[in-house]
Amino acid sequence: MEALMNSVFLPVPQLVVKPFHTQPLLAGSVRSVAVAAAVIRTHFIDDSQWLFEIRKGSLTLRHCEERHKVVKVFVDYGQKLTAETGAHIHAPDPVAIGVELTHQDPVIAESVRDKLTALFGRNHLDPRSGYPIWYLQPQQMHAYDIILLDDGPCQFEADDDLINRIEAQIREGMAKSTDDSDE
Repeated sequence: MEALMNSVFLPVPQLVVKPFHTQPLLAGSVRSVAVAAAVIRTHFIDDSQWLFEIRKGSLTLRHCEERHKVVKVFVDYGQKLTAETGAHIHAPDPVAIGVELTHQDPVIAESVRDKLTALFGRNHLDPRSGYPIWYLQPQQMHAYDIILLDDGPCQFEADDDLINRIEAQIREGMAKSTDDSDE
């Protein structure tokens, strides 16, 4: 019976969680963040169910009703996060996408991680492969799987009008931002 129980109920691996402090978005990075956000909106989420919030160090996409569903788009200036993970990225300031999975059902989280790895390969810093998940400081409510986007063409397309609208929203949010928080 014990052998049966051990084969059915496998232990859940413990995830390593580390802090990372995002830097304020710089004007020269806004277009890249907007492109990443437009691709996410076009291919990965139901736009009508998600809110976009501009934070000092990131663009936050949050589900309207299920507030624990969060995606962050930020820039890894100077490859600080990249260097800490040992990832091999050529872009000097890669755009990073954080996907909050710690509040998801473990089966759903595994499925999403499988899809992220299938889509982004080694650029998905999969915690099942020993990478940590990251708190984007100063908050500690959410921890993220990270995807680092490298230089080169994107396999997904987004409408230029949508990219331009998101870019304008980011720039407007940056102009209004006096808040140091980056939830």
